[in-house]
Amino acid sequence: MITIAPRHLPEWLTCVQDVGSPNAPSLAKHLGVTERTVYNWQLANNAPRAAHLALFWDTRWGRSAIDAKATNDARMYYGLAQSLRARVELLEAQSRRFEGFTAGAANELRFYGR
Repeated sequence: MITIAPRHLPEWLTCVQDVGSPNAPSLAKHLGVTERTVYNWQLANNAPRAAHLALFWDTRWGRSAIDAKATNDARMYYGLAQSLRARVELLEAQSRRFEGFTAGAANELRFYGR
């Protein structure tokens, strides 16, 4: 699911400067386009959105967005794991209680794996 792609991007040249102002051949190789294409983008201070997004993720803003998403996801899943662990512990306590009700009976409850 794509949820962190920005609606608005910094200007093309701002993104280029943020990644260290690589020369056109380096940028062309990184983006998989020709040098001439990069020169045209530089002159217009504009690039197709796909190329702009590809470069954006290498900027400090792109890396920050990815880091924030990863941090938030980790916190959410940690909380989910904690709540599930608490639920498992509750269910285990209940099953131990039920085991005591039928101790020694012919139809004694037996829970395997413990």
